Amino acid sequence: MSPRARVLSFQSHVVYGCVGNKAATFPLQCLGFDVDPFNAVHFSNHSGYPKMLGTRLTTTQFQEIVEGLEANHLLGEYSHLLTGYVGQAAILELLPQLVEKMTTANPELQYDEVISPELKLSIVLDPVMGDNGKLYVPEETIPVYRKLCAVAHAITPNGFEAGLLAQTEITDLRSLSAALEILHGLGTPLVIVTSATIADFPARPDSFPPEETMYMVASHSASSTRFAIPFRMRDGFFTGTGDLFSALIVANLPPSKALTGDALKSGCEVAMRTLSSVLDTTLDLQAERARGLSDRVTIEGNKAVFMRTHELAVVQSRDAFLNAKLLPPSGQAVDF
Repeated sequence: MSPRARVLSFQSHVVYGCVGNKAATFPLQCLGFDVDPFNAVHFSNHSGYPKMLGTRLTTTQFQEIVEGLEANHLLGEYSHLLTGYVGQAAILELLPQLVEKMTTANPELQYDEVISPELKLSIVLDPVMGDNGKLYVPEETIPVYRKLCAVAHAITPNGFEAGLLAQTEITDLRSLSAALEILHGLGTPLVIVTSATIADFPARPDSFPPEETMYMVASHSASSTRFAIPFRMRDGFFTGTGDLFSALIVANLPPSKALTGDALKSGCEVAMRTLSSVLDTTLDLQAERARGLSDRVTIEGNKAVFMRTHELAVVQSRDAFLNAKLLPPSGQAVDF
């Protein structure tokens, strides 16, 4: 990690709960990053609760905040731009202007392979659009995200989102490989699919039943690296896992131009084992919260209580962030 590591994290904010910037900020800070949350929305809680109130950033407000950062010569301070849930095509269309201002603000961020490769601005785009076959943003955001791939050094869609961007359904190794080629063709050198079902993947741990096995997939065009890490689906309900994982990718990968195939594998394996530990801690905490409420309320019959007892245990996972390399592996990278 560069001593100048500072992340501008543009995504959602909730007052209660752990999604968006609430899921990304603390882990990055634990790992030594300064994080400046730039909130695309300001909601009471996430959309899984019965009621969600709050406000969405307008284009005028977005431009005013960027103007303020620019006027005070702050845009050149960032080593990373991380984006998550935005939900509005009009706001997403302004991101290339922000990237241009950030790189122009500090000439050192213009990549120089000899002098300072670690200073290259790294842009990680999490194209949050939906999951499990369900779209939860307006359809007009999809073509905007396709265009944004050209300014991103890495994208971190889930399997459903990768299919939307590639305009193809991902079900097996052939369709996955075709989708990855399409995504690279959109302009991004690094594609990390956070979770995908690959029915015919040749390598699967014997202890993982096929119906419970999913894969994190990484493809890096510059180093011709392509691999998958199998993991077993947990029997539980989680929110904010994609937001957390994207933050862990920011923390565990070197700058884009300095990225090698081995470094990519190592970084993804650390990110996966960290996420696995957080999910285990979350499950333990869910059970503890359920026991504490069992005498007062039926969790299954109260959606708000269910959601409250199933928030991601990010703060409680501090030791996992600080000691990730000591955690047991969640899966080993397999080339394909």
